[in-house]
Amino acid sequence: MRPETKGKARKPGEIWESFPVAWCLYESGPDGRFHPVRANGKAAELLGCALEELLRGEWRETRAHPADREAARLDSAALAREGTLTLEYRILDENGRSRRLREDLRLAPRKTGSPLQAIGVWTDITAETLRAQGLKLLNRLNPLLSSLRSLSDLTAELPKLALEIVPEASGAFLALREEEGPLRAVGEEGAPELRDLAGEALCRRAPWAAQAATERKTIVVKNPQTPPGSPQLSWAIAAPLVAHDRLRGALCLEALSDRAALGPDLNDIQRLDRLAPLIGALLATAETQADLARRAEETAALVSALKRLSTLDPTAALEALAAGAKKLFAGDSCRIVLAQSERRLLRCVVAEQDAYADRLLGFEIEWGKGITGAVAASGKSEIIPNALEDPRGIQVPGTPVEPEAIMLAPIKSRQKGGAEETLGVILVSRVGTGRPFRKRDLELLETLADAGAVSIRHARLHAQAVERNRLLAAAHEAVEQMNLAAADPKKLYGAIHKTAAAVIPAGTFVLALRREGEETAEAVYLYANKETFPPRPFPIRGSILGRVLESGRPLRIDDVAAAKPPMILFGPNRLPGSLLAAPLRLGGKVIGALCAQSYAPRAYTAEHQALLGIIAGHAAVALENARLYRELQGYAAELEQKVAERTRRLEELNARLRQANERLAKALEREQDLGRLRTQVVSIVSHEFGTPLSVISTGLDLFERYYESWPPEKRRAQLERIRAAAQRLNALVQDILLARGTDPRRHRFSPQPLELERFCREAADRCQAAEPQHSIRFEYAEAAGAEAPPPELDAFLLESILANLLSNAAKYSPKGSEILFSVRREPERVIFEIRDRGPGIPPEELNRLFEPFQRGSTAGAAPGIGLGLFIVKQGVEAHGGEIRLQSRPGEGLTATVLLPARPGYRPKTSVAADS
Repeated sequence: MRPETKGKARKPGEIWESFPVAWCLYESGPDGRFHPVRANGKAAELLGCALEELLRGEWRETRAHPADREAARLDSAALAREGTLTLEYRILDENGRSRRLREDLRLAPRKTGSPLQAIGVWTDITAETLRAQGLKLLNRLNPLLSSLRSLSDLTAELPKLALEIVPEASGAFLALREEEGPLRAVGEEGAPELRDLAGEALCRRAPWAAQAATERKTIVVKNPQTPPGSPQLSWAIAAPLVAHDRLRGALCLEALSDRAALGPDLNDIQRLDRLAPLIGALLATAETQADLARRAEETAALVSALKRLSTLDPTAALEALAAGAKKLFAGDSCRIVLAQSERRLLRCVVAEQDAYADRLLGFEIEWGKGITGAVAASGKSEIIPNALEDPRGIQVPGTPVEPEAIMLAPIKSRQKGGAEETLGVILVSRVGTGRPFRKRDLELLETLADAGAVSIRHARLHAQAVERNRLLAAAHEAVEQMNLAAADPKKLYGAIHKTAAAVIPAGTFVLALRREGEETAEAVYLYANKETFPPRPFPIRGSILGRVLESGRPLRIDDVAAAKPPMILFGPNRLPGSLLAAPLRLGGKVIGALCAQSYAPRAYTAEHQALLGIIAGHAAVALENARLYRELQGYAAELEQKVAERTRRLEELNARLRQANERLAKALEREQDLGRLRTQVVSIVSHEFGTPLSVISTGLDLFERYYESWPPEKRRAQLERIRAAAQRLNALVQDILLARGTDPRRHRFSPQPLELERFCREAADRCQAAEPQHSIRFEYAEAAGAEAPPPELDAFLLESILANLLSNAAKYSPKGSEILFSVRREPERVIFEIRDRGPGIPPEELNRLFEPFQRGSTAGAAPGIGLGLFIVKQGVEAHGGEIRLQSRPGEGLTATVLLPARPGYRPKTSVAADS
């Protein structure tokens, strides 16, 4: 490269200096390495050193970036071998700022015998590299910006991106702040000990993170001090993450002492400064989107929880409130405590999915005591990061002592006039402190608690209305019983007490009546401690009931001990706590008084007083009706004597008429039985007998007409159909005759010793031959001591029993199915069991099958006239045995016959049908 010259000629040195690029001439020495021998001022300026330093070659060790010293080292052998060499490395100036250079070396032509020479030209590629890194950064950020993944995925990617920008760093993490909480390390990369560190723990390990967030500027710390056990660092950087003037946290990078001896590059710091706002904006966008998604989920969960609160059952409303809160806030448990009206206490009534619910339910806390009591007393919601550290906490006996984050909101109901009443407190807990509650969670819990308060109040009002209606219904029913008891004064007094006790709680009850024309009254009914006491008189003046009798007005005393009125004491002579009395009025006249007494103070309300007044009105009418009834009893006694004679005569006539009616009913019943039997027999004969007779008649006609023209095979087939119909008809006749013949009054029972196994096997073989489409499996077993002598049974009856049972099993079982026939010989009896695979019989029909001409509803089109089980029953009863049927629809039928082994052993005869 030769610059143009104008004017006077220049010296060779000036020509070298005039080259517009930074260059250096290298020459190989005796050691085989290339050494700089000439360079221009642009090269010294670019490398940031003096020309003498450049020519000595020391700059490669002093000016090159420590991480790039290997890349900056000149490989003489490679240059001599290849002829060209390109190096890229960074150079540091005195301020620690770096520049990236590219050095292109090429061998120069040489004369024979002269040393090798090479020309090196430097190019500053810092801007080019920064543009490439910027494009790479945009390529990495664009997917994050476009996809806007979840916040957790984003915080995991950003530290990796920071490590790519500053490769000298060994670890990176984000220190983020949620709402007003402390900074927490998330997305750590290369620094596992920082995982989930928060608050003071994070400040002790990486104080520069909090400093950068607080001062909102990038912090660079060299050789920072770390707590014992933490790795020793060479430097650390923390850049604040700010978006929309809101601090999100800080981006932190660290370098281990054995990895980076120098501090971070100023260019890298500037890039982090430019990257931090972009990361902050990206986090803000992701947080906004996550917040919107979370709010949508919370709204949906809240709507679902509110729907479950639309119930009028107080218990269901509380359980729905707890379940909705536990699900909405992903809590480990949810508890609801309610204020108790009788005492200033809070009682746990719901412990949703709590492992210690048995210890928590019923646990009581004084109003204002503990965290829950304090929230109830103040009416303000609270978030407790760690309940163990709150001095107000009260430990429930039997529950574990462990840290937990809790959130509490009062359940408040608005009263008339705008006043608020605290019904209780709802508490949601998360075990441990790693999942703290947020302010947004508390706002949602307050919304849920307000809705729960409305639902609980409505459910309570509904329950009160239902209870009021129940009390009124009970009072109405008791009043009716009171009116029915008018004939007997003692029963009437007890009915009046029962009426009052149905709606008004009372440990003591008094019914007093005024004596006509006297200054005294009588307590005609006294009740205390589930015991009644004899009547006693008392003066009207100077007594509490006398005050009611004289004034005619009801009376209520909430605290008898404080009022100390004159009382009628009886029974245990114990002074009641509260009292309620009502006059008995009749036509403007006071005839008596009712008095209910409770041992608890303030036990009665205005509603109780109104109910007692209603009962007193009904009681006065009932007492007057009782008086009138007693007067009528005298008139009734006179009429009884006159009616007695006429009644006696009418009874005689009625007795004769009843006898005639009974005779007529028996005759009618016998006639109806005969009619039903006649109808059954006609139906059976017309259907069962008609079919085979029709086959026989038609077959004979065809034989007569076509005998000559039919081939022998067809004649035999027709003859077989006629023979089968005749056999069917003969079987029906035999069944009817057998049913008649097995009647104990007509058949003589003749037991004989039988070879049981052979007899039963032959019966099974006969049935198998008659029913080839089924498989009969025969099993025989003998119990110990049953070998000899053979059982004595009636062969004729036993053959009838087995044939009918096997025939029924084959008749109702599907083709190809197996029929089990088992026999078990025991010392005193023989057990026969036949089990089929048929459609089964409903349990309610089993007993009816032992009657003649009765079939099950599942018989369908199977042939039969309903005499089989009737015949079996007759045979079993003749032996003095027992038959049992077990069946379910669709599961077949099992018939079990138990016969005594000898005539002398006669168990009680019974026919049982089991479902």
